[in-house]
Amino acid sequence: MDEELRQNIRSGSTTYEWKRVKVRGTPAGRAKRAEGASRWSKLVGRDRTSPLTVTLRYRGGAESWWLVEARGRRGAFPGWMGLDDVMAEINRSPEFYSRQRGG
Repeated sequence: MDEELRQNIRSGSTTYEWKRVKVRGTPAGRAKRAEGASRWSKLVGRDRTSPLTVTLRYRGGAESWWLVEARGRRGAFPGWMGLDDVMAEINRSPEFYSRQRGG
């Protein structure tokens, strides 16, 4: 048995060599957003009782993200966010934006 242990001992075959390299930083982001990718904050508020067509797409992920398209804009929302909060942003209601600012 002692002989078997000695036979299984192998030295590493790879020779390691340290080499100095420069690690580049992260690339700069895009300057402009894609057309229709902005949120609803720049739109005029609308009457929340009038009909509105909204398109929902499930994006998945750990938080169950949804892509919401309405009024020519789109935005991603996590699944835990309530429908009332999403619609408040789409309608651009003052209550939604004052809650976001902490007012």
